[in-house]
Amino acid sequence: MRKIIIAAGAALAVLAAPVQALAAPSQTLGVEMGNGTVVTRTVNVNTAADRETALNYLKKVRADMWDRNMPFEGTGLQQLEPDKAAYVNRLQWSGDLERIAYQRAFEQYDARGLSHTRPDGSSSSSATVNGNGAWGENLCGNFSLTGCLKALTYGEERGLRAAKGDFSGGGHLHNVLNPASDYVGAAFIGKWGSTQHSSFPSSTAPLDIKGTTEFSAATPDPGGFTFRNQGGTPKPGEQPGEQPGDKPGDTTKPGDGNYTPNVPDLSSLSSNTEAGKIIGIIFGVISILIPIGAWLMNSGLLPF
Repeated sequence: MRKIIIAAGAALAVLAAPVQALAAPSQTLGVEMGNGTVVTRTVNVNTAADRETALNYLKKVRADMWDRNMPFEGTGLQQLEPDKAAYVNRLQWSGDLERIAYQRAFEQYDARGLSHTRPDGSSSSSATVNGNGAWGENLCGNFSLTGCLKALTYGEERGLRAAKGDFSGGGHLHNVLNPASDYVGAAFIGKWGSTQHSSFPSSTAPLDIKGTTEFSAATPDPGGFTFRNQGGTPKPGEQPGEQPGDKPGDTTKPGDGNYTPNVPDLSSLSSNTEAGKIIGIIFGVISILIPIGAWLMNSGLLPF
């Protein structure tokens, strides 16, 4: 599995970069883009199909988790929400969050890759439509929108239950189940997917785009933007033209707009992962063998 180690030096390079001009909101989506040079690419989307796929899937997740009485912040969903139908059907689509989801999925093609930090270094909370933003953001890499949604939800069921519904056990699923976040938007472009969650009604109608259109992003490194122009007609919930990513990334905790990742970004290598543990063991063995080898060479017992 491909892993990316994010170097600390990258942050220093950003600090030394000149201040970029504030870009206007994206013309197609109306999302604030932040600072930097605007890059525009042709994308091929079917927003109605993605909307139907995502909303139906996430409602099914809420219904299934209610049936299993998944704990949420220490209390079972059946105790928190006695009326199952009301809890499930309160989840509504938001045009604002849909626009932000497409914008944030598109921005994952920036040089920094899967990240809740935007290309200009600002927080994901700066992605707003008419001043409205998301409380929680989920990002993922997969073959399709359905694949992303599955990894973000059922893929975290065991962890969230073990943590008694605490965000730390499965932040993506936590965002989906949160009874305070009844508005959602989702998107999938090429290999990156995004869901956005909030408790505020939308100020815009859902998107109605089928076929090719143009999306834009502001970035200080336009040469590092990896998205290729697309053509053809995508299948519902899918987007051709790019290779899939690996696994869902980390998520941000719903709250007052202060977005702080609470779980490791799965695009980076963590010592908490099995791969990290194996690498740690290898380096541990090497650290023992090196001084032994040096002693043997100095003693003339090992040819050099």
